[in-house]
Parts: sequence; C-alpha cells; structure tokens
Amino acid sequence: MTVTPPALMVRNPGADATPTTVGNGLVQEVRLRGDAGRLVWCWVWPGLRPARRDDPIPPPEIEPIGPAEDIAETARLIAKVIRIDDPTVTPR
Repeated sequence: MTVTPPALMVRNPGADATPTTVGNGLVQEVRLRGDAGRLVWCWVWPGLRPARRDDPIPPPEIEPIGPAEDIAETARLIAKVIRIDDPTVTPR
C-alpha cells in the first residue's frame, strides 16, 4: 500500500507494481472523498484512452465503496478486487 495524498494505491503483494499489473487490476487507486457531508472510500477507475491520439484522456471515474469508518469491509472489497486466483482451485 502506498499513500500519496489524495490517493491510496493498494497493491497485491503477490504482484509487482508494473504497467502490466496496474492494467490488469492488481494495483488499484482508492481515495477518501466527501459525499453528502461525510467521507467515503471510492474506487478510482482511469478514463479510457481516446481512439485518436490527440484527444485528451477523460478524467477518472470515481465510484463509492463505503463509509470511511467501515475500514474492515472496504479492505475486504479491495482485497477481493486485487486478488490473484489460483488456476488450480475451483471457485465456490
């Protein structure tokens, strides 16, 4: 985990933080943001690159995860997103 205000970068310890792992979801940016007078954890999803090289990259999409005080549930959801599945294990 790397904290660089205003963001928190969460990394799967089983993966190196490279452009490849960032692109495949093994590294995820999470931010605390104000929403209706309270702080909430939010996913930061990068904007899609435009088809034409000269067009600007759109701003990231911000999606709420949950209230700031619910750290355990937020950590569980983050871990679920940045996990590496064992290809030999059948999902339940």
